[in-house]
Amino acid sequence: MILLGLFSFEPITMFVCLVLGGGLVTLGVVSGKGHQRSPGTEAATDGSTNRSSDPGPNVIPRTGYREHIPPAPRGEAVRPWAEVPRTVEVVGEFFRQGAYEKIFQGLPRDGTWLNLDLEADLYPDPSNPHSRSGGAISIWISGFHVGFLADGEAAGYSPILRDMAEKHGQYLRVLARVSGYYQTQKRTWHIDTRLGLPEPRDVLPRNQLPQGELELIPIGRVIQVAGEENHMDYLGSIVDPSGPAHYAATLRPTQMGTRTFYDTVQVFIDGHEVGVFSRAMGEQTVALVKLIGDAGKVPVVRATVEGNALRAEVKVRMQRSAEVDHERIHQLQAIARERRANSTRRGEPFDWDDDELAEQQDRDAEDGGA
Repeated sequence: MILLGLFSFEPITMFVCLVLGGGLVTLGVVSGKGHQRSPGTEAATDGSTNRSSDPGPNVIPRTGYREHIPPAPRGEAVRPWAEVPRTVEVVGEFFRQGAYEKIFQGLPRDGTWLNLDLEADLYPDPSNPHSRSGGAISIWISGFHVGFLADGEAAGYSPILRDMAEKHGQYLRVLARVSGYYQTQKRTWHIDTRLGLPEPRDVLPRNQLPQGELELIPIGRVIQVAGEENHMDYLGSIVDPSGPAHYAATLRPTQMGTRTFYDTVQVFIDGHEVGVFSRAMGEQTVALVKLIGDAGKVPVVRATVEGNALRAEVKVRMQRSAEVDHERIHQLQAIARERRANSTRRGEPFDWDDDELAEQQDRDAEDGGA
């Protein structure tokens, strides 16, 4: 008796077995997630390659397959608003050997397991004919197309990334870990690529960015805001009991104290004050906040609100004054000097424009309460 069997296991491991007179002989093994069919590939019967009209600059196509080639990211790369990523696997790496040849160029090809920490760009691919959800997301590293998000995973991100691309000319950039080794006998790379990607709801802030010319302060260490208990009427309306909620907050220099005054920083969300920095944190940040204001810009930071309607905590992640890139400091100082010179020529006093900022925060509060 002859029996041909096909057995399937996870992760996508297939054994083709032949049973001869009770004896089991394994004829072939195909294993590893790298052999998954990605949303952008389809086997061709004529050995041709089908390309889209906009392949992008660094797509290395496969031969022998009918392949949809996604458009390359264009515009401005932006980080996720919330730096609380989960690990998400990329699919289809096996079929993009040419791209990974470039990424691993110059590294050992002797079977050594390699780990590379890189950056990956995500870009919507709505015209992909092989996506069941209609919301394919292509992944790019170092300008090369290296795979896709799995179709089910991509469905949650596609509307957000399409809106970023079509309305704002932006695409998402996240951290990536590319691991693998060169299989000398097969002459192929065994690849495992994973992304640090937050939940879809945390890609963008939950509120709209304020109007005006903005200066987003780079992410830094966490600063605990003080005095939230004085603003629970508003914080209670925006807190999410299910977990941290991520917002865009604005900063404004202020003075506090009773007998002795000191400089510190107020924190606002949608024009509503939600707290103030401690004296120590104010000393480390107020110079930066003032400089941004002197340059005619609104200081914006990433803020997290956590708790419930009775008690909420606000935390800010931002660089301190001494941590900001020197080049950016010099640029802001040059802008501030030019504004100061223009004000002097007009015979106007030059200072932090409290009135203008206050008016803008009032407008943001009205918009947020509408």
